[in-house]
Amino acid sequence: GAALQGLLRNPLAAPDILGTSTGAALGAVVTVYWLAFTGTAALTVGAMTGAVLALGALLLLAGRGPIGGG
Repeated sequence: GAALQGLLRNPLAAPDILGTSTGAALGAVVTVYWLAFTGTAALTVGAMTGAVLALGALLLLAGRGPIGGG
């Protein structure tokens, strides 16, 4: 939460509000679906990938990503 507040310069930013937690959950579910009997490491990587993609999409939509320039 504190990292997102500093990155976005918004004291109300939180992972559950911004969708980062939901992206992590989606990444974990997709990993479990595609790799039925995965280990803990694969599940962690899937969740982290989902969270990073959700945050990246948020930053692009907000105009703070590499395309938005700001």
